[in-house]
Amino acid sequence: MSVNFQRRVWPNGPIALVLANPTTDVVAGRLFVVGGSRCDGERPGIGQLLAAVLTRGTTTANAREIADAVESLGAGLGTEVQPDYFLVRFKGVSADWPALLRLAGDLVQWPTFPATEVELERRLLLEAVQQRQTQPFAAAWDALRPHLYGAHPYGQPELGTAEAIAALSRAEVQDHYRRWFQPDRLIVALAGRLEPEAVWAQIDQQFGDWRGTAPPFPLPARRFRPADAWVDHGHPQNWVLWGWPAPAIAQADAIPFHLLSVGLGDGPSSRLFVELREKRGLAYDVAATFPWRAAGSHLLAYASTAPADTETTSTVLAQEIERWQTEPLPEWEWQMLQSKVLGQHALRCQTNGQWAQALGWREAMGLPLPWDRQFAQAIQEATPQDVQRVAQTYLRQGSRAIAGSR
Repeated sequence: MSVNFQRRVWPNGPIALVLANPTTDVVAGRLFVVGGSRCDGERPGIGQLLAAVLTRGTTTANAREIADAVESLGAGLGTEVQPDYFLVRFKGVSADWPALLRLAGDLVQWPTFPATEVELERRLLLEAVQQRQTQPFAAAWDALRPHLYGAHPYGQPELGTAEAIAALSRAEVQDHYRRWFQPDRLIVALAGRLEPEAVWAQIDQQFGDWRGTAPPFPLPARRFRPADAWVDHGHPQNWVLWGWPAPAIAQADAIPFHLLSVGLGDGPSSRLFVELREKRGLAYDVAATFPWRAAGSHLLAYASTAPADTETTSTVLAQEIERWQTEPLPEWEWQMLQSKVLGQHALRCQTNGQWAQALGWREAMGLPLPWDRQFAQAIQEATPQDVQRVAQTYLRQGSRAIAGSR
């Protein structure tokens, strides 16, 4: 499908992107509010709670009426929070997009945060945090993350902390909403059988009179601290996690670093999978991840193994990292890696939902409009030497955390 999207900016701040795709009778929408959980500050988890309560009532409908409206259209509607943004997403048939956009817009602009719903969602979130602490991977990751980020908000647990969530009040959630949900943070992205002029008219009606400006949010400098942490956990498998600092997605180094992460631990052809699982039979689960974030990121490599094999697994994992720094990739492996990454990139935008997500996400992350094309071109132009250089730059020293039985 050819990419032909239009972009418009409103004087009060909102940005809208529309991809017209007449080939399918489905419209998908994404409303991004830039900020996300990195704005939690001293109340880690408040963004999660806010996102959960957005669908529980607005000035025009209560929770039941919202659910009934979505169900009557056979549509989908949901909310979430990520480190860099809040998100309201919807999907429905083409004839219903105006009603769905109005409903999603009301969630963003006119939530009421009913006291009983806030308390219910707060308790559910607290239970989720407490349940997460029983999982060995999460325990190891919670021990490792602060050493990768220091005081930077990316260093906070994804769901928040039990202490902060237990103390949250409805008034604090309302204040957090009023502070960050402002028109200059809003991005609306739609894809499907659409007429852009009709979309502009509805967005103008829905958000054109919205006034306000979110405050600046200076992020503290991240401070990496090498560490070797152990978390005692009564699980039959031990989890070994290694972490390193990584570039933000807008940095040029993110492209070769992404190639590195895929080659290291993405799928059965990756080096960690081949070495730790296929050749040595040491690991049950093994992978590496490099999240695409706006203000710096990390590389996380991990494996689950038997307690007796923990140190061997950790050593082999560290050796594989060293190989990326000292040994250039052979040509056959490099060609396979480039093809894999280009194929994954092409498959990211197959549906209207994926297109709406991609367009809004790029805007929220501060990436240029032709980033999709630039990414593919940069992958094609990258060299094994580029990957080796970023490995030498970012992976000189890592931090380790292990959760399990000694």
